Amino acid sequence: MNKKNIFLSILLVMVLFFQIFAPHLAILLNNANFNLQAARNQKIEKKAVQWTYIGYFCADNNLDEYGIDDINEMEKGMIDTADVEVIALIDRYYSGAKTYRIRHDSLSSINSPVQTTGLPNEPNMGDGQTLEDFLIWVFNHPDYSADKYILDLWDHGAGWPGICYDDSSGQDGLTLQEVQDAISDALIATGEDKIDIISMDACLMGMLEVSYYLHDLCDIFVASEEVIYAPGYPYEDIIGHMCSNPSDDAYQMASATVDYYENEYSSYEGCTLSAVSLNSTSYSDLTTTFEKFASSMYDYLLGQLNEIESARLQSQEFYYPYYIDLYDLCDYLSTSGLSYISPNASAMMNAINDAVIKYCATGSSRAKGISIYFPKEDTDYRSSYSSQKLALETDWDEFLGYYYSAPSVSVDISSYSTNGTVLNASTVELTVTLKNTGTIDAEDVNGSLHSNDVNVTVSPSDKFHNYGSISPDDEESGIFIFNVSSDLENDTMITLYFNLSAKFTGIANNVRKNISLFFIIGRDALLGGSSFDSAVSVSFGSFLGLLPGPATDNSGWYKFNITSLTTITSVLFNLTSPVTAGDFDLYIYSPDEVLITVANSADFPDLTSFTPDQTGSYRIKVHPFSGEGIFFLKIEQNLDCEDGNSMGTAFEIIPGVDTTFSGDLPNTDHSNGYEFYRIVLKAGEGITIKVSGDSGTDFDVYLVDVQFNVLDYSDSVYYPERINFKAEDSSVYYIILLSYSGSGDYSMDITVGAGFDNNMLMNIVLIVVIVVIVLIGLIIYFKFFT
Repeated sequence: MNKKNIFLSILLVMVLFFQIFAPHLAILLNNANFNLQAARNQKIEKKAVQWTYIGYFCADNNLDEYGIDDINEMEKGMIDTADVEVIALIDRYYSGAKTYRIRHDSLSSINSPVQTTGLPNEPNMGDGQTLEDFLIWVFNHPDYSADKYILDLWDHGAGWPGICYDDSSGQDGLTLQEVQDAISDALIATGEDKIDIISMDACLMGMLEVSYYLHDLCDIFVASEEVIYAPGYPYEDIIGHMCSNPSDDAYQMASATVDYYENEYSSYEGCTLSAVSLNSTSYSDLTTTFEKFASSMYDYLLGQLNEIESARLQSQEFYYPYYIDLYDLCDYLSTSGLSYISPNASAMMNAINDAVIKYCATGSSRAKGISIYFPKEDTDYRSSYSSQKLALETDWDEFLGYYYSAPSVSVDISSYSTNGTVLNASTVELTVTLKNTGTIDAEDVNGSLHSNDVNVTVSPSDKFHNYGSISPDDEESGIFIFNVSSDLENDTMITLYFNLSAKFTGIANNVRKNISLFFIIGRDALLGGSSFDSAVSVSFGSFLGLLPGPATDNSGWYKFNITSLTTITSVLFNLTSPVTAGDFDLYIYSPDEVLITVANSADFPDLTSFTPDQTGSYRIKVHPFSGEGIFFLKIEQNLDCEDGNSMGTAFEIIPGVDTTFSGDLPNTDHSNGYEFYRIVLKAGEGITIKVSGDSGTDFDVYLVDVQFNVLDYSDSVYYPERINFKAEDSSVYYIILLSYSGSGDYSMDITVGAGFDNNMLMNIVLIVVIVVIVLIGLIIYFKFFT
């Protein structure tokens, strides 16, 4: 038999083999998979260690750097011992996820070994299935099975709405029901009984509503009623304590966690942490007592509305002011002499004392360990609360609904205006109009004006005005006089304070409000236009504006002209506002309606700059992301604010001019490990981005739009990182460089040209691969078989 026939015979045998045995192989593989799954679900009876600390770090958001810091703290606190394991799954900001088996290390980088869990490289940490799969993997791992477990959910927290919000998964977050289901299913799947401690290193999770979902799943719940500062728990101390005291029971470990937290933040105002017993008669008594308390609040609301409202207004609030300390509320109610509610409030205080193992509250905080949802106003109430387990199983939600349907009492400023532009060295007549926005008559309504500025004085005879009675939906106006010193220069912002008080029919307590009024010396506020075409003209310099604007999204549109590209080489925008609860953003458009830069920082000032490439009328859109009020916008020529630290201050890339860039990560000027670049692409235009870094670094590159949606990314472990992207719309795009690990210098090459189709490129590559394989086959055939 010649070589050619041998080759054909072997090929024929292989084909017949797969035809005959493929079904049997499939059965074997399925059986193997079944056996693997069965083994995965078997409970491991012999426990490997006394404690396993399970960290579920959802750092795929603006807490990324703090997640790395906390895992480094774990490494520093870890002591080599056969009694403790610490397992940390961390999903980073658009950088994928890794699971570490924590080992002692004092370096600034993470050096613990990475574990293989079977989870995807970019998991959705806001999906309950991810949490369930991770827990099953830990519980069934022969090295991590433990007598006692701590589960630590780490991320942003929102209280009863949920925890662990994953930015790269559309900001999906774990609801409390998802948390309950994931833990319960994992326990059932592995035969584990309970988790000893469930801890939440996240803001605002120390609520009765949260523990209500967990009391069948763990012995102790550790969380904070208030926000937790970004550095989070002192993990070096906590892990060090666990390693040094592995025989501690859950109560001792939870108490130690609270102690270390209090010591870490003792100099801070209002930090809280509490350990609440869930697996005891004390928690059962707590929930039973709360049911009676909620029912009494609902049943006897109408006759005791004033006292309940007064207690609510005085209760300890937290960062979200619609969360209050439950003990503090009951403390006020218990001394109000309410024949039915006060005894239940006193019983509630005793039940909280019994259930809370340990708590800390620094500074002037009156927190005692458990918070509750109780917004002051019905406008702050979220209808989705009614589906919460606590709301469904008690009368608390019914009480809240009844409370908000009670008569509304409110008077507000509907408008204020002066008799002209406020100038220095002038006497100003101010008209303040009040409106009764409640449902019953307001009586004896009074307003007074004062200033804390020595350069602004209120006329003593005109600082007070009695508005009399105001019926619902009616308005009344009053006039006040103030004087402005000649020492104040134009563009100086001044603040006056308006104090309002009113009585209401049948309501014992007065309504009192303090409202700030703002003015700019020498300038009137501009409201802005409602669209690109109706933008209001402004010029270089400063102007005062007001939000909400007339646009459908409450924005205000402005425009300014650039007549020469030689005299104006760059334009800088600086947006500020005295509205402390506001977040206003800037969007800058070219004359041909292309978005060219944004400034969307969460804090003022919002800064951005750009290099004009054409003359004409540019547009400014000022958008209220949150809040309303006045803003101050300064527009300056031939200045920029580029530092690469944010979208607004991103380094500008000018296509056709800039091609190569370099820098260092983490950046020496800002420690967040990111570097932002900005480029404007036309529809159909393509961009190629190539990034390389120093040896020992792992730098990644992302391309995002103005809403921070990821359009493309490259996170390979090898350089160069490469992105090929075709723009569908003419707009500004942002390149984000970040350090997944290591620090050092980077270089980035940018090529902009005619757009290309990624699918077409892949097809070309596939065709080339097929052709190469065929050619190799032909070469082998003619060389050896002919």
